[in-house]
Amino acid sequence: EWVGIEGRNDDRQLPLARPKGTELITNPNLVNSGALMAGWTSTGVLNFGNGVGGTDLPKGITEDVVIDAGETLTVSPTFTADGFDGRELEINVWACADKALVPPAAAKATWSMTETSYDYEDLTVTLMDGVYGAESRRAVVPYWTESRVRTFVEPDQTSVTIRIGNAGTGAIRVAKVSAKFVD
Repeated sequence: EWVGIEGRNDDRQLPLARPKGTELITNPNLVNSGALMAGWTSTGVLNFGNGVGGTDLPKGITEDVVIDAGETLTVSPTFTADGFDGRELEINVWACADKALVPPAAAKATWSMTETSYDYEDLTVTLMDGVYGAESRRAVVPYWTESRVRTFVEPDQTSVTIRIGNAGTGAIRVAKVSAKFVD
């Protein structure tokens, strides 16, 4: 209960509007039969899999791609220019750090996860406009999480280059990347 003359500070944040636009990325699921889907490019040699342990992919996803440290995935969706107002774009990346949560009994002595270790990797989402880019980093933990990045695109802009990368030291598994306008 509050008693006073100033009133209570209400720091609750309003929920973000959900994206309502159509999917801008033609192939958001990234992988099909062990190969990158059309429209995606990569740096480095990518590995493909079916989740950590083979059974824990997000619903509806059957394959994922492993991004090692320093590697990137790139896609450049196109859209119609608005002409007057900038638009808010939301990019969602479903990813996890490629670390086993429960070690096999034989590997407990050499297991890398301890109470003092940092068990996450640094996922980067970079929006490129020509040679310039704006990078956003998200901590990715050893279970599947959705990382959201919001940005605005200019009124006359008709495409954006989205680069998904790994700035950590271990591997990151990526199952899906989605880009939609909020409006």
